[in-house]
Amino acid sequence: MASEKPSEATGLGDAPSSPQDAHPVTRLDDPALNLRPVTVELCHRVRTAERAHFDAFCAIADGHKRAVPAELIALERQQQDELHQAVEALRVYCAQDPATAEAERVALMRMQVEGDLALAAQLRVVRDGQQRRGIRAETNERRAAIFESRDALSCGLGWPHRAERVVVAAWIYDSTKPDGKFTYEGEALYLHSYDTHNVSHIVRVEGLAVNRGELTLRWEPHERWGNADPDGDIDMRVAADPQRRLPHPLPRWPTESDVGEIDFRARIAVGEQLALL
Repeated sequence: MASEKPSEATGLGDAPSSPQDAHPVTRLDDPALNLRPVTVELCHRVRTAERAHFDAFCAIADGHKRAVPAELIALERQQQDELHQAVEALRVYCAQDPATAEAERVALMRMQVEGDLALAAQLRVVRDGQQRRGIRAETNERRAAIFESRDALSCGLGWPHRAERVVVAAWIYDSTKPDGKFTYEGEALYLHSYDTHNVSHIVRVEGLAVNRGELTLRWEPHERWGNADPDGDIDMRVAADPQRRLPHPLPRWPTESDVGEIDFRARIAVGEQLALL
């Protein structure tokens, strides 16, 4: 498996990883991540397509715009197709070994926490302002690569990507209703997560007049101001596979408690540990 190229694993072509990419994305080439090469390539493809799609999608999704130029609509649809094809390639690959794909997703979450703790420890050692800024910038670039790849793997395991059609039971607050909610059941477009724990999510219903068509749904049960329960569920399914339950959402910004005990000093250079005391 590790020797396969993405084109062999998916039939949808290699990941666009050349320097000529319109929106280059940081590569995950750290051996410590221990990801399969095909995972790295396909996550990179999804991340690149997502970056390309984002601006056009936001222009289309802006409810304040009264009219959208036809050229922009065509561009958004083209880029949405590219994103969907990239996600579908990753889904085919993840379906071959979903347990390993999930383990890689959790490993990325753990690496994000380790990196955040290591950064805090390093900044306690380094006193030069310019050097601190350089360390922080490098860490943030790596954090973005980890974060975006975790999101890509979530889509590969079945979570909807931006603007993908889903079936939902979603709601918004409505004081005129007995339960305080306006509820909608049917098809929608998935937009994004609403909070840092991936508990609440926003969908858009085309043609719905209330709240610019944006509705909210939540993973249940969940902790107050905390994470979704791994044994819980959400009233949302990908429209192409409405019987399949979505994978448990990992928190967008995990903490040390999400990944168990880790030794943040292990990523501090030899000889600098005593400076932490």
